Amino acid sequence: MSAVRTGPGSGHDDRGTRKSFSGASTAAGRVFAERQLYYAGPGNRFWRILHEVGLTPFELRPDEYAKLLDYGIGLTDLAKGACGADSNLKWADFDRMRLRSVIKTRSPRLLAFNGKTAAAHYFDVPTAQINYGRQLDTIGRTAIYVCSSTSPANGRWCCEAWEELECISEQSRASDVLV
Repeated sequence: MSAVRTGPGSGHDDRGTRKSFSGASTAAGRVFAERQLYYAGPGNRFWRILHEVGLTPFELRPDEYAKLLDYGIGLTDLAKGACGADSNLKWADFDRMRLRSVIKTRSPRLLAFNGKTAAAHYFDVPTAQINYGRQLDTIGRTAIYVCSSTSPANGRWCCEAWEELECISEQSRASDVLV
């Protein structure tokens, strides 16, 4: 998840407000491409985990993704013009400079990658070199986190980084300081 989107593919926040948390995935999935709804595939944990860790007060449905803006959360993709399974994407599909530019412009307090694959493409390193949680690198004053992928294809699900993200997100909102 990363830059704020008010509609599928829009790539920006029409309200123009600074978000406390943004998230980036690798690319829109097949179901998104068909239905134009984020994380709408069967078994995806995204909406459930946002609620379970306290990032949203209730579990949103995929067709309610625009409500994420009300909770200071924006979404984007690292491979903006592509869709489908990560294994079907080409290296050229990933535009880390666009993502970096959007984050620098929007300046959210936190950027969270939904999965190690998205983070590995952003950092240009193998996934084995990516750890969950806060990363040493930042984009300007935006802290970077890597959370376990919510995809049902992820066989190693863990919610700890999502819980840490909520805790840090809450602290940064309360203090109004970029972390």
